[in-house]
Amino acid sequence: MKTDIDIHNHSHFSFDLWLTLIKSHPEFKTKRVELFSSFFEVKKPINEVAKIVKYYDDLCNSINEVIGGNVDTFEIYLLILSALQVDIKQINKGELNEFYQKSEELFLEYKPVVIFENLHDFFDEIKNQGNNN
Repeated sequence: MKTDIDIHNHSHFSFDLWLTLIKSHPEFKTKRVELFSSFFEVKKPINEVAKIVKYYDDLCNSINEVIGGNVDTFEIYLLILSALQVDIKQINKGELNEFYQKSEELFLEYKPVVIFENLHDFFDEIKNQGNNN
């Protein structure tokens, strides 16, 4: 994170949280792929599952940026499963909900990490300048 911002020339600061202040735990994505593969009983090698998950993760992030919205999480799961040659007609919404819950638990187990280690000091410096709008 760039920290040589002249905080004296600004009266308002706004930060996007994800990939600006925090990022995924280093092990989270690997664990999520393993969970995805085992939960949906994917018959492909784990490295292929990881490659497909990353492709759709990146694609859907790009789509979200273009449309200013969010591709539905369950739709993303189904796109990935279809790309992995899983018969998505055999998947029901209850299974999608169950996987979503398990992935949320995994997310909390492998919590995001702060990108900038001196973040609190930086925020304190901004606040001490009277710029806390």
